[in-house]
Amino acid sequence: MLTAAVMIASGAGMSVYSLIAYGDIRAGVLFYVAQALIYAGTLLGVSVYWNAKVQQALKEMELVLSQDAALIEAERERTAAPQA
Repeated sequence: MLTAAVMIASGAGMSVYSLIAYGDIRAGVLFYVAQALIYAGTLLGVSVYWNAKVQQALKEMELVLSQDAALIEAERERTAAPQA
């Protein structure tokens, strides 16, 4: 994540420098900025995707475990009930 921020900041800095020094933003600088944005977007997108998938898996495991615990408790109550 830090590298993404550094890439975006360096791209912005190079753009400002190119604008001040040459009066326009050079093609090489635009290419660098585009690559920096793609890199940052990829990092952030992958991070968000994996965090969402991990959270979903944890919720599903918690649901299964809670259902299993309820079934086990019901079985204990059934077997512990006095037989008439």
